[in-house]
Amino acid sequence: MIISIYRNNADGRWSQSTAQEELTDARLTEFLLLRIQQHKTRCAFCGFNSPLHQKAIDYNCGVGEFKPIIVCPLCYYSQRLEIAAKHNVGRLILLPGVTQEKLNFIYHGLEGVSIDETSAELKVSVVLGSLRGKLKQSNSGLHAIGPGADSLDVMAESLRNLSDGEYCNRGRALKDVLFWPEQEKLGEISKFWKESIYPALNKLAQQSL
Repeated sequence: MIISIYRNNADGRWSQSTAQEELTDARLTEFLLLRIQQHKTRCAFCGFNSPLHQKAIDYNCGVGEFKPIIVCPLCYYSQRLEIAAKHNVGRLILLPGVTQEKLNFIYHGLEGVSIDETSAELKVSVVLGSLRGKLKQSNSGLHAIGPGADSLDVMAESLRNLSDGEYCNRGRALKDVLFWPEQEKLGEISKFWKESIYPALNKLAQQSL
């Protein structure tokens, strides 16, 4: 999973289409409601399940075949940087060797999921290299890409102006650039996770011991 924005190829050319319009797409609304009714709201990318806040997006960003998927808020913001920038809910960091999916699990581990009761992989990821300190410093390396590369606005605009070929190959330069959410800016989402989702996950982990 590489950081993305919502694009389409109207008139045979790549052009930016608003992610806000995507959220009102009747096909996606219907898909999300159906998955909620079926209790199948697990994130297609990282597997995190928070039914109240999951979203339906087009995996192909409006380019080519329409492919609806369910995503959690953290994966949503990583795939729709322009929305993350609009709501100022996080920042970009450079973290080689870590995927966005794994980083999301790290976030949940640091915020509320009991580390002692989660997978060995998560334990290693959380403690590796004093992760909290590493995350605080990890945006400095982004300046090697260019001034302002750690800015959601700047990165979203840069992605918007890439040619189709450049955009498809963006992973070559951006595979280690990840979205890191700011807990206090997630508002009600973070509150709901701490009060409902994390306790439920910890209870399930206890039962599996």
